[in-house]
Amino acid sequence: MGEEPGKVAVVTGAAHGIGTQVAVDLAKQGIRVLAVDIDPEVSRWVSQGNPDRALIEAHLIDLTQGEDIRALFSEIEQRFGRLDILVNNAARQTPGSITELPVEEWDRVQAVCLRAPFLTMKYAIPLMQRRQAGLIVNIASIHALAAYRQHPAYDSAKAGLVALTRQAALDYSADGIRAIAISPGLIIEGDVANHPKSAMFPVGRTGRPEDIADLVLFLCSDRAGFINGANLVVDGGLTALSPAVYWNDGASVERHDLADEVEQRGTFDGT
Repeated sequence: MGEEPGKVAVVTGAAHGIGTQVAVDLAKQGIRVLAVDIDPEVSRWVSQGNPDRALIEAHLIDLTQGEDIRALFSEIEQRFGRLDILVNNAARQTPGSITELPVEEWDRVQAVCLRAPFLTMKYAIPLMQRRQAGLIVNIASIHALAAYRQHPAYDSAKAGLVALTRQAALDYSADGIRAIAISPGLIIEGDVANHPKSAMFPVGRTGRPEDIADLVLFLCSDRAGFINGANLVVDGGLTALSPAVYWNDGASVERHDLADEVEQRGTFDGT
């Protein structure tokens, strides 16, 4: 990427999966990375001492607390005086129909998935404006493109995040700031080819964290300078399929069951 010295990035939801991979890969490019998560796991893996992680520092932050977000970016301003890259990856997902989902859980999902990115962008953009340059990458979901049963809070929040991304691109492009959304399909760590749902994807496997991190790195490069305000779908072709395919090929899994396997675990934080 030929990165200039001194670049600074914030990656939220960095304790696992996509967030961890993005943080590590940015650090390999010589970028100082603030890895943010509410999960103490972020501190554990950052402290392992791997040379690739020498430029990564962990920050335990509850992104539902606006004051904690403001304090983080105030620290960035004081210590570095700049911010070059913001990757909003943190998420929370709580299944439940509209009539069954507790209002408190609706509010918390919206707070993590939509309000937190709004606030990180609110505080990050002025730092980017100083240098008339910056990149915002919001990790949305294919849930933003099509509803999945029993996920009103998550689906609406991710759709809102895509809309917020377009708004930022429209309002701040003149300041040299690009805003782009990425909508992943099912992303897992481990043996993706033999995952039970791999056969449902046209490419024959589920996604890996590297699939998303590689795209983030490309978006950080000068070669991606004309990409702005877009929602880039990275799902192995899943959303290209017609629901009729599942009748025609005899597949045993209905389309609405192809959401992230973590849905089966109930409430969670992360991607």
